[in-house]
Amino acid sequence: MGTRKEELLGAFDDSWRYSWESLDKRLEEVTPEEALYQHPMHAGLPVEAEHPPEGTILWNVVHLANVYKWYLGVIEARPQKPEIADLPLAGSLEEARENLKVWRKKYRDCIAALPDEALDEPHFDGRTPLLITRMMPRHDAWHTAFITLMRRLYRTRTP
Repeated sequence: MGTRKEELLGAFDDSWRYSWESLDKRLEEVTPEEALYQHPMHAGLPVEAEHPPEGTILWNVVHLANVYKWYLGVIEARPQKPEIADLPLAGSLEEARENLKVWRKKYRDCIAALPDEALDEPHFDGRTPLLITRMMPRHDAWHTAFITLMRRLYRTRTP
């Protein structure tokens, strides 16, 4: 058993690279065609400016990079609310994966560098670095499951 931060970062790392359920492993398997597939259940949903179509794997990867950049800003600006910075967009799956890797690593490095007592310092909305970092593996798992489902729907579609 490690320190509270070591346990937190261990769970965070497992959601990224654990052999069976990891986000990184799932993304390695996605093809560019699968990344752009939009199932009919998502057709007609509003599209955010400069974002991929809602419900595509590519949208999910762009979203995850955005979340990591946003929460990095939240932690760095605490207790103030951060300014909304330019969020990382991507025109391809490769670019989106790279953005995700960059912002996830920056977020992880920020948490690793925090003194233990800072894990409990509240942000502008009352949450703490500890609570947000505990949420991240759940958020990654949700999107990993969605990506897995979208790949299956793509592969079993009727053209």
